[in-house]
Amino acid sequence: MVPVGRRKTLRLVLELSQLSGKYTAISCPFARVGGGYSAPMATPAPDLDYDPYAWHDDTVYGMRFRTPDLISPHLSPDGVPLQLASGDWTSAFILDIDHIVAWVRSEDGIRFRVAPADLIFLDACDLEMAIDWGDSAGEIGVHEPAIDHIIRVALPGATPSTPSYRWRIVMNHPAGGEIVFRARGFELNLRRPPVLRDVQRLPVSGRR
Repeated sequence: MVPVGRRKTLRLVLELSQLSGKYTAISCPFARVGGGYSAPMATPAPDLDYDPYAWHDDTVYGMRFRTPDLISPHLSPDGVPLQLASGDWTSAFILDIDHIVAWVRSEDGIRFRVAPADLIFLDACDLEMAIDWGDSAGEIGVHEPAIDHIIRVALPGATPSTPSYRWRIVMNHPAGGEIVFRARGFELNLRRPPVLRDVQRLPVSGRR
């Protein structure tokens, strides 16, 4: 957890393997180290094996929905049912983000190691969204939201073998925005290796 006013940096220790021209995060342990970033932040309920601020200031570029394949008949030409593929009955909620892998202290201040990534919530359901950019009378264009923190709360009846959580993604921009849903867990897949940047996001050419 990150109490109000604590100075922190987020660092992910990453092993990257190249698969079909894409980079995937193989292991991603979260490590909090002292010094590097200071910001007033609300403190969510304790969850000792999870860091709700691991995605702090990550920019969100898009959302995708992977739904169960209920249209395909799953039958052979002679009408015999085929064995279902492992992903046929799963759903996922996917955020396309610039993930800040590390906050790096330098002589000139703080720099950021950033990578384009897919944040995938598994077996997602009961999705609610409330993101309001406000009314500028047509003067301000739409812009990407950014994450402040992501809270998870274990649901009654969940077990280590059958986890189930209520997730709440709280936005810092637009202020007050949030996304709430249920899911059993998440995967974070980096699409490219992280690069060191002076800002917290990548240029369009760096996200392809």
